[in-house]
Amino acid sequence: MPSQRSKGRNLVWCLGAALALLSSACSPLGDPINPEASPNYYYSKGGDGVIYCAQGNWLKLGTHAVEGADAATIEALASDLAVDKDRVYYRWHPQAQVDRKSLTVKAKVWSDRSRVYFPQSGETLGRVDGADPSSFRYLFPDDVNPRMWARDAKRYFINHKPVDVDAPSFRFLNQGFVADKDQIYHRNPALRPVTRVDGPIEVLNDNHLRMGTKILSGGTWSPVVIEVPKVDSVREISRSVMVVNQNVYSRGKLVPSKQVDAATLKAWPDQHSYARDRQRVYATFGDLKAVEGADLKTFSPMKDYNAYAKDAQHVYYQGRIVSDADLESFEIVFRDKKPVARDRHGEFVMGLRR
Repeated sequence: MPSQRSKGRNLVWCLGAALALLSSACSPLGDPINPEASPNYYYSKGGDGVIYCAQGNWLKLGTHAVEGADAATIEALASDLAVDKDRVYYRWHPQAQVDRKSLTVKAKVWSDRSRVYFPQSGETLGRVDGADPSSFRYLFPDDVNPRMWARDAKRYFINHKPVDVDAPSFRFLNQGFVADKDQIYHRNPALRPVTRVDGPIEVLNDNHLRMGTKILSGGTWSPVVIEVPKVDSVREISRSVMVVNQNVYSRGKLVPSKQVDAATLKAWPDQHSYARDRQRVYATFGDLKAVEGADLKTFSPMKDYNAYAKDAQHVYYQGRIVSDADLESFEIVFRDKKPVARDRHGEFVMGLRR
């Protein structure tokens, strides 16, 4: 005879199948319209209307009739953009301001003969004022910043607004700074002039530059200009920590010599999340900070997930002790090509047990 567990599994399967059949029978959605371009546009069940339904999830997200759309000529061009023979639609709203005949979609760039448009919250497409449709393009791939930076033949744009720079000489230096022939600018989150260009610019790392006797520091933090009479030496410890002339700077601010030994401070090879000097271990996630309780002789960052570290007594996450981690069994494994921290009792997310 079937076991209770087997009966339970059969009941769950039957209920799931019944719900799937009921969902299909009650769905207002017909066939998808060009699913390669968009997962959101569908013919109505009867085929005479057009429906916008995010990801086809009508039970949770609902549906919207695309106002006035002609089902015979409707075409999805992008995730939230569609056209028929007469109109352009953003989500389910007609866009009278867009010229249907000249509308083109080239990757992320949506434009007609006179304007460039972009998706935004609300019922209408945003417009990039002053942009040249024929030469406008986004500068970085989706996984970097899909629409933050763009340019056309004459201008650069941040978040679809033109910026006042000298376009012919404008260049990206690192994650913290950009420059034209006249100024160095901090680039997070918008352009902010930092100092005039008065000599050759050397990129030191993702967040630091050198120009003559100036060291510029800037990332997610406000930019700082370190000025010294003469630059004898510069050493990178991490993205945020530099040693200049045997002085340690964290996010551009001088760290008192009694807190760190500049001469012996160094990061672990190929891993800049932690550093050490002759006396202490430091975390470099933001400002340089001593790791309390760390054993200098045995401390070591984890190879495949270096926010975590171990020594003879503790597991650490970003410099703080993970008190409930089992030291012996703690390890980093990969799941779907992503590192996962775990011990024999379970997994950790950002240093906390899941």
